[in-house]
This record gives sequence, structure tokens and C-alpha cells, in this order.
Amino acid sequence: MKKEELKNVRGTTDYGGKDAMIRNYISKTLQEVFEKYGYSPLETSILCYYDLLTLKYENDNDIVKEIYNVSDQGKRNLALRYDLTVPFAKYIATNRGIKLPYKRFEIGKVFRDGPIKKGRTREFIQCDVDCVGIEGQMIEAELISIFVEGYKQLGIDIIIKYNNRKLMNGIIEACKIDKEKISQVITIIDKFEKLSKQELEFEFNKINIKENQIENLYNYLKMDFNEISNMFKDSQNLNIREGLKELNELNQYIKALNLGGYVKFLSTLARGQEYYTGTVFEVYIADENIKSSIGGGGRYDNMIGDFINDGKKYPAVGISFGLDVIFEILKEKQEFNNNTQVYIIPMNNKTLALKVAEELRNNRINVDVEMSDSKLKKVLNNLDEKNIPIAIILGDNEIKENKIIIKDMKNSFQIYEKIDNYIETIKEMLSIGKFEYKILNPGGNQTALVNRCEYTANQKKLINDMIMKKYPFVEQVGFLSDKEKRLEMAGGEFCLNATRCAVYEYFKSKNEIIELSVSGVNKKIIGRVFDENKVKIKIDISKKLEDLIEIKNDIAYIKIDGILIAIFDEEKSKKYIRSLKEDEEKAKKEIKQFMIDEINTEEKAIGIMFLEKIEDKLKINPVVWVKDIDTVFYETACGSGSLGTAIYNYYKNKVDKTEIIQPSGYSINIELKNKKQYIENAIISGIVEENYFTKANDKMYFL
Repeated sequence: MKKEELKNVRGTTDYGGKDAMIRNYISKTLQEVFEKYGYSPLETSILCYYDLLTLKYENDNDIVKEIYNVSDQGKRNLALRYDLTVPFAKYIATNRGIKLPYKRFEIGKVFRDGPIKKGRTREFIQCDVDCVGIEGQMIEAELISIFVEGYKQLGIDIIIKYNNRKLMNGIIEACKIDKEKISQVITIIDKFEKLSKQELEFEFNKINIKENQIENLYNYLKMDFNEISNMFKDSQNLNIREGLKELNELNQYIKALNLGGYVKFLSTLARGQEYYTGTVFEVYIADENIKSSIGGGGRYDNMIGDFINDGKKYPAVGISFGLDVIFEILKEKQEFNNNTQVYIIPMNNKTLALKVAEELRNNRINVDVEMSDSKLKKVLNNLDEKNIPIAIILGDNEIKENKIIIKDMKNSFQIYEKIDNYIETIKEMLSIGKFEYKILNPGGNQTALVNRCEYTANQKKLINDMIMKKYPFVEQVGFLSDKEKRLEMAGGEFCLNATRCAVYEYFKSKNEIIELSVSGVNKKIIGRVFDENKVKIKIDISKKLEDLIEIKNDIAYIKIDGILIAIFDEEKSKKYIRSLKEDEEKAKKEIKQFMIDEINTEEKAIGIMFLEKIEDKLKINPVVWVKDIDTVFYETACGSGSLGTAIYNYYKNKVDKTEIIQPSGYSINIELKNKKQYIENAIISGIVEENYFTKANDKMYFL
């Protein structure tokens, strides 16, 4: 075979790999939207009779020129369909028993032998939605909603330009242009946005339109909707009156559905097809990066009746999404997952790999298995290239412990999971997808903030575990909302240092005051940033001192919203501080057991502050247990514990300003605003840095 015969026909393309996945994603997404609005699928034939496709056109029409004309062995004159509308009309005409109104969608290939450019090929896919049997503009408004919903689901910002062919015909008639020339005039008007005035005049002169007619038409077409309405409000022209009436009705629906931000009236919009009889639409990218339309449609009330020729009316309207041009946009715009969700890599046990794969498939998870003996690094690199989100590694040592390694490829985390409950973990990972986070240092207490708040409790716990396993020095994980200024901690507790980090992240400009809602507390917290990285927050307390603090067995318990703080004085703290320094893990277990046995509280978190006196300052050694996610940390800093310690210091020494030294060496300053044993609020200040260190070696890392 000759080399050139292996090439694609000009204007056609083969799609594989990522490209095929993107196109499949577009089709699936639009189908879900169409079905959501009550439309049913239809499949029509690609091959049609030539006379059917040209029924509504003159021979010199651009559409006719672009038809792929073929013949069969019986020498019948056939053609490849150029859109999905004519075959749909033919289907209605040949299936007279269909109950009207009938709403259908079709996603299929069409062919046009036209010019080739970005997003415009000769073989392409249209995604059409049509309805037959409904008059009035209510259905047009629904179709605009489908346009908006469909492109929104695909992540594309659009503007829908619309007009009415009756109004356009009426304006042409008002210019006293011969009726037999209307079709040719509309073809020229359709190029109005692309041609200069001089070029338009040249086109009109070619079909013998007079100079005054051209001038009048040009002036009318430059008007907006209100100007046209005022100009022709008393017009007796039937087309103008009906066109304006339909547009006014449509505008009312657009306003009622809050669609005004997505639409724009354009008096020059014609749509080239001659079968349109009323409202017409074209969709463009809002930023106009691609000049061609990415969708269009309109009303065609006469086509089906012309096919059937039974004297009845078959009002019809439809829209079309251009899959190929959408594909070009998404290809540049976003990352797409492979259809494979999980890839299993057995180190040796291939039988187990097949069993695990079958279990996952039975749970509706798409799985592939590594069947070659490639090295692990090479396999993982391939998964990155293929954009497969999760890998399961069946290591020999892990299998002996009844565990597997689950590697989150998108977020670069891995966890060890018991083989009994790995499926639920994988489902949660898949539902989470890729997430963004940042690690901040609010005085030593390393805090990860995830840039999304709307996760389930299980998802938050999993993200918390993944981050803490990758960065063992991270002591807490918070989640920031992108819809409002809100911080939610992984365990639902209140964390003062994480709150300071959240204020730092939300802060955008000098002197800006941040009002932040935070998990564990009912009232908003006010904060601001000064001197670049010093964060000051104000917390409403509004409680009598006697309601805040309780002394029991020489331990002071301070109840702050979202966390209970227990204060051990210097003497009582010595033994615990010593054991924490000698064997931290053993000490944490003993302290947690003490919390379980001795402290009865419904708060989400408990913190014990072991105090030391350094000259005239207080130093805390905080151990915090967050119940819901069951984490116990000997923290390098604790904002909530510092606040509790300041309240204790005021109770004991009547000092309303306290500098609390953290285990990290940083200080947090607390000022209590009080009147006669009634604490109104607390102001907490300290630095927040965009770096972090490990307690193991005090080495600084910069993100």
C-alpha cells in the first residue's frame, strides 16, 4: 500500500488515548444534561437521499455545495447527512404514530465538505436536542437553559447570541427588497460580523440591491433590541410584529430564569440554513478565544410539514452542541482521568492481583492489572503519563501483614491499608480526587490547610491521615471554603492556631478585616494581618470567669468553644514533661488514657497544658487529642492551649496580658478584655510563616 493511502482523508481525524477520553467525556456529560431535561435518545441514518437533504435549498446555497454526494450500486443519488435536524424531521414524517410533543436528543457524526480550521473539520460530531409539537417561546427558554447547563458542566463560559428570523425577514421587507432575494440577503447578513461595510455593500451590489436599501438595512441591523422595538412599534408588517412578540415573550422567560447574563440579542444573527422560521441561536466562548460558534440552533416550524404535506402544523425547535470545537477547548483547558481508576501492581502474587481486581470491578470500579515484569518505578511513571489516579501495590512484606499499599497518584500520597477494608478507602479516594493544600507555621504548630471545605467527615479524615503520614510533623489539618470565609478542622474541633493560619490565607490587602466562621464555635472570629506575617485575631468569649474555669484535683479545666483545656501547674507537670522527653509515644498513650478515664466532656478535642516557668514567663507543653479523627499530638505550639493558659493566669494572678512560650521557642501573646471577673473577648497575636520544620532535626523546609 502506498504511504499516502495510510494518511487520513483531509478534514478527518482518528482519536485515541486521552483525546478519545475527552470526547467520550463530552458526550457522556451532555447526554446526562439532555436526559435531566426529559429528552430521549434517537439514532438516525448517516446515509440519506440527496433530494431529502437539499429539499429546502437552492443549488448555489453553501450547504448544498458542502454536501458529500455518493451513489450506491443501484446508482441511487445519495448523500452523507450534513446535520441531524433533517434526518430528525424525516423520522417524524415517517413515524406518524409518535405522540407529540416529542423531545429527543441525538449524538452522531455529520459531514460537510467545507473549509478546515480550528474546531471545524469535514467529519464531525453534533450533539442535538430537538422538540416537535410545542409552539410559543417557553421551549426556546428551556433550550437556552440546556445550553447554559451543558457548557457549565463542561467548564466553558459562554455567551448565547439570539435573534428571530421573522423579525429579520420583516426588516428586509421594510427596506422594500424583493421577496425572491430575501434568501440571498440573509446569507449576506449572516456574514455581517465578519465583513466591513464596504465588503457588505459589494456583496449586496452583486445581487442588485439598491444603495438606499443597503443603507437602510445597514442602519437597522446596527440597532439593539430596544431601538428596533421603538422603531417598529407601530409597524403593520406581520413578520415584524410576530418577531417582536416572540422575542418579548422569550425575554420574559430569560429574565424569570435569571439567564440574562448568558444571552445577547444580535439583530444580524441569521443562521445560514433556510429552514429556520423563528428564534435562532448561536453560542460563542465568552472570552472569544475561538471565533467560530460552538453551538447553535433555532425554530423550524415548516420542515416536517413540508415532508409530510398533510396540511398540519408541526412546530419544531432544536439546538446543537459542536463536540469537535468543544474538544479543542477542553484539550487545552483541563486534565482528564483515564477510564481506568485503579491499577494493580503485584510484586510477585499475580493470583491475588486478579482476585483484588475482580473485587474492585464487582464494586463498579474500573481496574487494570500489571501483567508484565517491568520495574515498579517504570510502571508508576507510566501511570502518571496515563493519568490513572490510584495504584495498589501488592508487596510481599505487606501481604504477610494482611496489608496493601494504596498510592494516590494525583496527590502523591500513599497509605497502608488492611486488605479487609481497602475498598471503602479507594472509593473515598476516588470521590476526593485531586486536592490542593498548603502547610503553614503559626509559631511552630505545623498546619496544613486544604483549599476546599465541602468534604464529608470520612473524606476529611482520609485527607487528614494522608497528609499526616506524608508529613509526620504536621499537627493539624484544616479545610478552607471557597464559597465563604470558613475554616473547618478535620475533627470538627476549634483550633486557634489553624484559625490564625486561615486569616493569613484569606487576607488579601493591607488593613483588611477578616470575619471568619470556624468549626467548634458559634460566633465569627475577627482577624487581620500586619507587618506581613503577624496575625492578630479577636475571639468573643462573653462569660464570667467562674463559668469558664473549674478546679478539680488541682487541675484547672477551661472550657473554650470546641475544645476543653486542662492546665497542670508546674509541680504537677514535671513528671509528664520528663516522660514526654524520654519516650514521647509511651507518654502520649498514658496521657490519652488519663483523658479517657478522668476527663468527661462532649467537646471535640481535649488539650492538656503542662506548664513550665521560664523566668517571669509561662511555657506550655501541650498534648492534644482530637476525638473524631483519633489523633494525639505533643504539639510544638498550641493557640487554644495558650488562650486557656492565659485565662488560668488571669484567674490565679489577675494578669490580663500573657506571653506564652511554645515548645518551638515562638511566643503567642494573649490579651483578655474583662470587666469585674467577666471576660468579654480575647486578642491573640503571633506570627504565621510560609515554611515548616520537622521536630526531628529542626531543619527548615520551604514550600
